[in-house]
Amino acid sequence: MAKYDLIVISNPELSKNATKELIEEITSKIKTTKGQISSHQSLGVKKFASPIKKNGQKFLEGAYDSIAFEQESKAIQSFTSELRFNQSILKFQILHAKEFDWEKLNQVPTQETTQVEKKDAAPEAQEEPPKESTQVEKKDAA
Repeated sequence: MAKYDLIVISNPELSKNATKELIEEITSKIKTTKGQISSHQSLGVKKFASPIKKNGQKFLEGAYDSIAFEQESKAIQSFTSELRFNQSILKFQILHAKEFDWEKLNQVPTQETTQVEKKDAAPEAQEEPPKESTQVEKKDAA
């Protein structure tokens, strides 16, 4: 199963109970297709840079939620079409989450790794000594 992050922007005019029901509906759709929810985070209501039009209305803000889950890649397409037709969802984005090696990021380079990097580096061009400039004397022909 692949890991995904789902960002959902829902109608900010929904009550807290309606928003909670919407998130439960989304998570149940994931679970019915043998997916697993890793985490859910409500990110609050935020203003948009430009209005979003949905159902003949213009929305200037939206309620953001983030859901991390694991799912078979085949089920994502049908899940996406179900989200697209939900009237309470203004926008959504499903991102394929990649594993990130935090230990590698926090690793302090040792002398061995820096020496290996120096050996792997392309050899620099050797500098040539500066050439002596010769000036051509101009002779006036009279």
